[in-house]
Amino acid sequence: MTRRYRRVIHRPASVTNTQWARLQEALAHAIHRQKLLADESPHVLRFIDDLEEETDSGALYIEHEPARVISVTELYNPETTRADEATLVQTALGLFSALAAEHGKESRRPTAHGGVCPGTLLFGADGTAKLTDFGFAEAVCGVLGVDAYLNLAVGPRTGNASDEDITAVWEVLDPTDFERDDRLCAFIDPQKYGSRTLEAFEPGSDVIAASFVLHLMAEHQHAYLYADPGAHRMVEMSEFMGMGKYNGARRKDLRESPDPQVKLWCELIGKTLSRLPQDRPTAAEMVEALSGEATAEQIGRVLQRHAVLPKRKTTRPATDPAAKPSPEPVTRALRELGCERAWLVGDTVDDVRAARAAGVVPIGVLAPGGEADSETESLSTAGAARVVANLNEIESLLP
Repeated sequence: MTRRYRRVIHRPASVTNTQWARLQEALAHAIHRQKLLADESPHVLRFIDDLEEETDSGALYIEHEPARVISVTELYNPETTRADEATLVQTALGLFSALAAEHGKESRRPTAHGGVCPGTLLFGADGTAKLTDFGFAEAVCGVLGVDAYLNLAVGPRTGNASDEDITAVWEVLDPTDFERDDRLCAFIDPQKYGSRTLEAFEPGSDVIAASFVLHLMAEHQHAYLYADPGAHRMVEMSEFMGMGKYNGARRKDLRESPDPQVKLWCELIGKTLSRLPQDRPTAAEMVEALSGEATAEQIGRVLQRHAVLPKRKTTRPATDPAAKPSPEPVTRALRELGCERAWLVGDTVDDVRAARAAGVVPIGVLAPGGEADSETESLSTAGAARVVANLNEIESLLP
């Protein structure tokens, strides 16, 4: 008998018939979308049938190509074997390739996976990483609400031989169920918790979720929640995520690897785990850098663009008379921050002249309440490469 591989969506006890019908419609749309993505990327799991409903249980299921799952419980166990360097690099390429296929639609507003977690990562017979269940979490959130989304669990069914074909079950858990390692809430973008925009699903949130998974494979600890090993089981994550931060790879073999691709993996994952979405490389940038297709200069631009520099207070010694427009304050800041290339954003002619003299790119910004035309002319004449009306325009200038 040929083995079947299925994803299952349980019907919550409190859901109405109308809600269930709406959820089926939303999931059917998501499944159609994933089928199209699977034609574009070998790293997207291929569904081989349409969504069906089991007569007895009322649960929904969808069959897919053969693939094996990873144990979420083992990923959180510090005593089990961690992924090796080659697996981490290839899995990263797979995850970000799948996400790039989803995010990179120029003909429409970019859509997001919305539920990247260990339960949505599978591996084909040849070891190829495959991402699945695009749009499932967003469908649950849109139909059943934010509370249902926060209480989602996505994990393989274990302990029942008759369910060996089920690679994952999507369930809405009771908020008091703190025993499940497969809760989705630990892979939700910290920025979404902080800004209370949980119903928004953006590409940047997929990027950090994928990196949470990769870090967990590497370290068997959550990148933000390592201080409290049980925190990933909690429903309300805002406090935990708000206190957490990424402190870099802990494994010595990764940090000190002689393989330049592994070193690049460590550096790039550090960028993608930034708390602010605008500081994270895109999925496409990750693929380009890790695949070896990007030049050293292109990789440098990605790392520089998304650099998370330490907050340091740079002061001019009392015995040093140098001040802008002297380049000394700028060159001193570059040394302290460890930068060779930079932009300086300033609102005075002296700022622009100091930047020019120090060899960095000067960007002029108009001071609030000033005369826009005259200030633009003054800053441009002093040598500003561009003049912007406010700081919000800076991101549009990045390469």
